[in-house]
Amino acid sequence: MKLSEIRICAVLLSVLLVLSGCGTLGQIPSSPDEGISSGTTWPIGAGGDEQSIDTQFPQSALLTSSAASQEDQATQAAPSQELRGIWISYTNLQIKGLDQNGTKARMDEIMANAKNFGFNAVFLQVRPYADAIYPSDYFPWSDLVTGEQGKDPGFDPLTIAVESARANGLAIHAWINPYRIQVNIEGGTQPPALASEGPYNQWVQDGLVVELPSGRYFNPAMDGVKQLIANGAAEIVQKYGVDGIHFDDYFYPDDFGESDAAQYEAYQQGGGDLSRDDWRRQQVNDMVKLVHDTVKAAKSDCLFGISPAGNIDNNYAAKFVDAAKWGSEEGYVDYLCPQLYYGFQNSSMPFEQMADQWSKLVTSPNVKLYIGLAAYKTGEEDIYAKEGKEEWQQNSDILCREIEASRQLAGYGGMILFHYDAVFDPAPGEIRKQEMESVKALFAQQ
Repeated sequence: MKLSEIRICAVLLSVLLVLSGCGTLGQIPSSPDEGISSGTTWPIGAGGDEQSIDTQFPQSALLTSSAASQEDQATQAAPSQELRGIWISYTNLQIKGLDQNGTKARMDEIMANAKNFGFNAVFLQVRPYADAIYPSDYFPWSDLVTGEQGKDPGFDPLTIAVESARANGLAIHAWINPYRIQVNIEGGTQPPALASEGPYNQWVQDGLVVELPSGRYFNPAMDGVKQLIANGAAEIVQKYGVDGIHFDDYFYPDDFGESDAAQYEAYQQGGGDLSRDDWRRQQVNDMVKLVHDTVKAAKSDCLFGISPAGNIDNNYAAKFVDAAKWGSEEGYVDYLCPQLYYGFQNSSMPFEQMADQWSKLVTSPNVKLYIGLAAYKTGEEDIYAKEGKEEWQQNSDILCREIEASRQLAGYGGMILFHYDAVFDPAPGEIRKQEMESVKALFAQQ
């Protein structure tokens, strides 16, 4: 190729990248403080999860630093049925103390914003602490609705949310935390108090609860816990006809210790020969399988999926999450959405390498791979990225490039952004503003 032709190609490629919103024009101005948002940093999926890299899979061949792969990404078409989701956590919801009209106005605002941005699905946290933002036969009213756990607001926020999502053409997935009841936080607990006339005391009497330094949780080894979680999921599907049931990354707490010693001893006395770790993974697997089957029995086309933390080894060894099993065998989940909250320059867990590892885990033709992306890190220092800690402060095109890279993965079906308050930050720094404008423009292309 002649030099003039090469120059023409280079110019065309640069134009294409700029139009896609994913070019290399995302460097911030020279001042390191300019445009940095003062928003809250969210620790979900961070911490120990980012300290060491999983080495059982070869490094990804995706290299966005090369001109060739940038060209591939810029021209990579989105799948025709690409899921474009957004997580709406209980802290994003902000309906505490609102009446029915106020709650409807808030839900309508959230759903309209999601639709107008280009999302086609919302993942709404409806049961964060063994409680519910809807009337339940199994769990008490959440304090996040009225300010007091167990207090009936006199209306149903989830019905309002589902109706609003439908009116905006959005799929709605009910996000629940299976094991968490109450956590200890600085200066108190969340929820602040458990309902005095709620089911908690009965759960304790039935041996379903363990109390740890970090808080109160259901014991994953108890059959009653597994059935309670499955019943609660089915209740949501049957009452509201949601499009999916969604778990996040919280399974065995890190400080669980010997809290299941009695159950494991009984298992061994019955002839069981699994190691403690393998037995714990079996408890989680059994719960996941039961929820899957129960959800499908309630509504065959309702999806059930899980969003594990991004660190495969830590999931397996500390959370007792067997993601490889769920991703390779039918009957556990319809999708996995690893929380790949990493930049390209993360020293221990660079985004492309981790995405490639997860793509190799999801091998069942009936299990989709969604990618969880860290909208909340835009414009912020990423302390766990070590040498790459300033990447999110120095570039305004990371999310866009991660979406393009993800589209090249085997089994890819879409992405979910964490979280609503980051995407719709009312006072974003310049970097966050540019990131969100780029993603919105990318969604609008297809």
